[in-house]
Amino acid sequence: MNISKRDSIIIALMSIVVGILFIILKSDVIGIAMTVLGVLLIVNGIIHLVGDTDKVYGIILICVGALIIVAGWLIATIVLYIIAVLFIIYGALMIYAFFKAGHASIINLIAPILMIVAGVLLFLNQKGTVDWVFIVEGIILVIEGAINLVAALVTKNQ
Repeated sequence: MNISKRDSIIIALMSIVVGILFIILKSDVIGIAMTVLGVLLIVNGIIHLVGDTDKVYGIILICVGALIIVAGWLIATIVLYIIAVLFIIYGALMIYAFFKAGHASIINLIAPILMIVAGVLLFLNQKGTVDWVFIVEGIILVIEGAINLVAALVTKNQ
């Protein structure tokens, strides 16, 4: 599938814009995304209620949308705590396996230690850790978008 030069430029610019938004808004992106998702679900539910489609499905969409708007951060916080605990457990199990194997290279300890550190940081400082994740991802998106933009601009018309 060939993407036109114009589409490549648009995609690259969108990547740069999203990256900049991630850098500026950081973890607030999650709240915005949850609000947008909740509103979209509510609107879709209203469309189902007003139209001749499934009314029960419309009510469910409205309830889920409202729940996401009202309790979205609580749900996200719980999920992040679970992920943090899983990171710590997985890192500890990897270290245990390292010492049990006995013959592994010390370099094999880097990933489990980083996993445990990430888990502890996420558990103790969710907002700060999530902010840094969005900043790093934003930087990656801006760089990727810039590279793709240059590539699109220097290629011949398609």
